Amino acid sequence: MYYPVLRAKQFELIALREIVSHDPQLFQQFTPIIEPVNDTYKPFLRAIEALNSIDITPLVLINPTVGKLKNDWLNLDELVDLNYLPTIEFNSDTEELALQKATSIGIENIAAFVIEGCSVQTLKALDGVDTLIVDTDIVQAGRYQKSLNTKVVLLQDGFRRQDKNAEYSGRTAFGSAIADYRNSRLHGFSDYTITGRFFSEGGGPAYVVAIHLSELLKDDSGFGPEVQILINHYVSEDNGSAVDPAGKFMEALAKLIEDVSGRTECFFDSTGLIDFKSLYSQRHFSGLGSAKKNSIKHHIETIAQYLLEND
Repeated sequence: MYYPVLRAKQFELIALREIVSHDPQLFQQFTPIIEPVNDTYKPFLRAIEALNSIDITPLVLINPTVGKLKNDWLNLDELVDLNYLPTIEFNSDTEELALQKATSIGIENIAAFVIEGCSVQTLKALDGVDTLIVDTDIVQAGRYQKSLNTKVVLLQDGFRRQDKNAEYSGRTAFGSAIADYRNSRLHGFSDYTITGRFFSEGGGPAYVVAIHLSELLKDDSGFGPEVQILINHYVSEDNGSAVDPAGKFMEALAKLIEDVSGRTECFFDSTGLIDFKSLYSQRHFSGLGSAKKNSIKHHIETIAQYLLEND
């Protein structure tokens, strides 16, 4: 089972709505974890409604750690008519308060999102939660799965973020337990898609445009991982100016189209990739947020297709 983490920003929410409306059958092994980051609830609620329409119950982080809602507790009355699993983040600084909140809701009615690690006492208290998402290594996650009566999901921030878009190049490995989680008897794996854990409210001037496109590399030799996730980076030239973001986008997109056209067998023909192709054929720039949305869609759909074929 795949549990991608998405912040509830505009284009992340649109990505969720678009992928589940296209082909519901693709998402039988898909449960998103949504972290609200804005105090505007309507787009967030619409995304959950879209997921519920195809019988997906998302995990919703009710104590966000970034954005405008940082350090607040979500008003659950806003979600009363929706199907979701309240998810509480635990770390070494907040575990006491978080455990009090979890107990008030009912341990069996929540998912726990352990980021920085907690005391053994807290972990034992979380025994019986529906799902435990742990940011650790696969060995430790396997120990949790063996010791606790819960579904354990391994979270990894697999995206190798660079400080500047100009620093991206070629292909980079994307850390993921996609090939190993079953061997460790884990219930699933999780990532932050192509955005990474790093969060910012908005981007600055686009001196360089970078488009990220996921690819699965399969190995049937028995000498390596069964499958690896790679991220292809298509980057415009740095001319020292932030003028003409549309032109920079088309430059990066042209590199993507050329690569995909030459290696069609390497890429799942996702709705995200189809949207990129459409933008290129129309020579249309719909904004950098839309490009990010397409990359997120492609990443999620690529993994969902793999799980559909192999689980």
